[in-house]
Amino acid sequence: MAARQAFTLAEVLITLGVIGIVAVLTLPRLIQNYKKKATVVQLKEAYSILSQAVNTSQNEHGELLTWDYTISDTDFAKKYILPYLKLIDTKKTYATGWNMYTLSTQNNMHSNTAYWHSGMIYILSNGYALCIVNGNDDTRKLITVDVNGKKGPNVLGIDGFTFEFNKKNNSLLPFGYGNTRNVLLGKNGGVTYPVGMCTRDNNWQYYRGGFCAAVIMKDGWQISDDYPWENGGLTPIHKN
Repeated sequence: MAARQAFTLAEVLITLGVIGIVAVLTLPRLIQNYKKKATVVQLKEAYSILSQAVNTSQNEHGELLTWDYTISDTDFAKKYILPYLKLIDTKKTYATGWNMYTLSTQNNMHSNTAYWHSGMIYILSNGYALCIVNGNDDTRKLITVDVNGKKGPNVLGIDGFTFEFNKKNNSLLPFGYGNTRNVLLGKNGGVTYPVGMCTRDNNWQYYRGGFCAAVIMKDGWQISDDYPWENGGLTPIHKN
């Protein structure tokens, strides 16, 4: 019997159909994994940039525990941080309509985060954006970094991450890092405090997501399966 020379049209169509189905099933996950890895790379770079700025600033102003946390957010930024970063622009949050949303939902919409309300956003040469606010006491300042600038989704834990300059710990760490992983992810019995938990819900809507950088760092600089990534954007899952 003569050797078969080619596939039939039906076989080719079936093969293409199978390939298409596999692609539909696997491509979204591949894209999500890529976005997660890219986000982690940007987060690590942001932490490195801030750490280098802090180290340089300490050479001039002394250790973090000696810094003045009672001055305004703007004065703190100008004195201790901005001179040691590659700053290219400064904008007012409300004037530009540039918001950073939380992981919470309120009336089926994400709430604007309190970590982005100093009135000033500082834009770096690499496109990252920073905002420094008071940590509700005189021992720390919080700094939120948008790792892809004004480009969306502008959501804490997705492209926005919060760190803290901590006087008591004399260090720069992701906000909430001293808590256990369960507390950071809101897995400690369902309590609604601390306010910055890295979880999607409708409690303390102005703070949710502040601890997300700490979760990623504790997990060895990766976004784990139980991280509240969802589709990586604005995905309300609760309604009031």
